[in-house]
Amino acid sequence: MNWRPRFWILFVFALPLLAGVPQRWLDAALLPGLSQGMVAALGLAHLGLALVIGSRTWARVLAGAALITLPVIGAGALVSALLFVTGLSPRGLAVVGPHYVKLAVNMLTVIPLTLGLVATVPWNRLELRLLREPHGVSTLQKAALMTVRVFSHIFFVVIPQAMEVVREEGRGRGIKALAGQMGAIAVAGICAALRFIGLWAVEIGALPGRKDRR
Repeated sequence: MNWRPRFWILFVFALPLLAGVPQRWLDAALLPGLSQGMVAALGLAHLGLALVIGSRTWARVLAGAALITLPVIGAGALVSALLFVTGLSPRGLAVVGPHYVKLAVNMLTVIPLTLGLVATVPWNRLELRLLREPHGVSTLQKAALMTVRVFSHIFFVVIPQAMEVVREEGRGRGIKALAGQMGAIAVAGICAALRFIGLWAVEIGALPGRKDRR
């Protein structure tokens, strides 16, 4: 199937999930902070992604969403716990726990759907088309080319490398080991994401503009 039908099928499927329709229809609580609608939206989102974009791409999307969600939830929960222990905040586990459960489930629903929509677009072909533009490349096209290249690098290089770090660093147990793993993932992800940006900026900036060609 061509990428355009897949994109629009996933877009139409994702729209009610992103708009929170299941949460409004099924608002009964399963756990504090977790409703039936949230669980239904989470399950439908990942089932739809696996069917439309394929299991391999879905696995990368899920890995990317997890790498974004875990540091946010972990850091937020840690700060909340420290504030409660030190007496700076009266909000204990019974208050902040449901909040972070809800936030985690929502992030693991919304982020994969968004990444899945973007992943259906053939970025490499769009990049090649821009590079072969016979009349030069405008400033807007250069910005689009930079965006395309950065996203392709993150999706096809940074996320797999981060998962490799997870496999290598995931042998320890306990809070200390978990903190070390999250730190290693963060450092690896930042380094991999920023590694070629300067080179790409110089390369894309040197492309002939529309007024430079004769």
